[in-house]
Amino acid sequence: MIRSLIINCFSVSFNFKSDIHIGVTPYNLISNETAQMCTFAVQIHTMKSFLLVGLSAFLSFNTMAQREMGPAHILRTDILNDLTSIQDRDISDTLKPLLLEGCVATPMVISSSNGGFISGGNGYGDLEKAQYISTPDSGTVFSVLALIAGKEDGSNEEFRAFMYSGSLSSAPLGTPQTTSFPVTYDQMDTTGLFTTFTFQNPQNFVGGFFLSLEVDKNGAFIGIAHTDDNCGGNSAWERWNSGVWYPMNNPESWGIDVSLYLYAEVSAIFLSDDNTNLILRGSEKVVPNPVNSEAILIYSLLKSSDITVRIYAPSGKLVESYNPGFQPTGLNQQALNVSNLNSGMYIYSIVSDRGVRNGKFTVVR
Repeated sequence: MIRSLIINCFSVSFNFKSDIHIGVTPYNLISNETAQMCTFAVQIHTMKSFLLVGLSAFLSFNTMAQREMGPAHILRTDILNDLTSIQDRDISDTLKPLLLEGCVATPMVISSSNGGFISGGNGYGDLEKAQYISTPDSGTVFSVLALIAGKEDGSNEEFRAFMYSGSLSSAPLGTPQTTSFPVTYDQMDTTGLFTTFTFQNPQNFVGGFFLSLEVDKNGAFIGIAHTDDNCGGNSAWERWNSGVWYPMNNPESWGIDVSLYLYAEVSAIFLSDDNTNLILRGSEKVVPNPVNSEAILIYSLLKSSDITVRIYAPSGKLVESYNPGFQPTGLNQQALNVSNLNSGMYIYSIVSDRGVRNGKFTVVR
């Protein structure tokens, strides 16, 4: 049986209404500045092949699956400029998923027919979505950058990111290697900016690994932006409410091969262990701690190095950054001004050419 859905002249808007944070604006109500997408047709034929046709995009998804997809929503085109700047960052800063040749990387999100998102929480009860990060290098991951495309029916629920071992030919293995500090539903950005999930304990890696994100907390759904079909090379996975992982291109799942916009922020392309880390373990500390307005971060370098100091809130949001530059071997210090920070616990991250050290301090008022 052929089912067709025609969506005439719409644009994706981030002026969200009610609890569903994806807006579709009729043609006669949009402004000149709003990106427009006209005459999209969705057809599902007897072989359950999903076809989305636009003026400038031809997106096809194989849905020979038990699960049914709803309409696709294209994110604002100006987001692509931000994505390009992120993707071009050095390997010692950000690692992104590798895309198959010919992939259309336009960020989008597809809804599930029973509520939520195929790349997020939905009526099927999916718990996590994971993206494999392929790399031949070694380093330390200290946070996840997630492009959240939509969210539904939540308020103060807390979501976390995880890192798993595994390979491109396997599901995420075992239990998470590390877990992020929580980020609340309300703190997650859906306007085209990445949301940061900072790991409580930065994790070393040698070769590829998985990043994952909780997508359903007590019925509150979030949806991660993803690419077009035929992009991921079996790199995107999902954990069902049974606890079992399935690739998103599995016929029992959605049957589409996408990459999720989950990036890894890494400190260096060297292992952050005691054999290679330039920052002497145990030398780092904040004085005084707790601190009211000003403090000194002390650390010792085994070899001269460029240094960056970052301060994160427990939510994972970057609140301060210092760039003292090239620092000599031996004892060093960085002045911290926390007078504009609220009371609470914060995380500092000292990043060297080879390795990172992290710790905690408390601000009191």
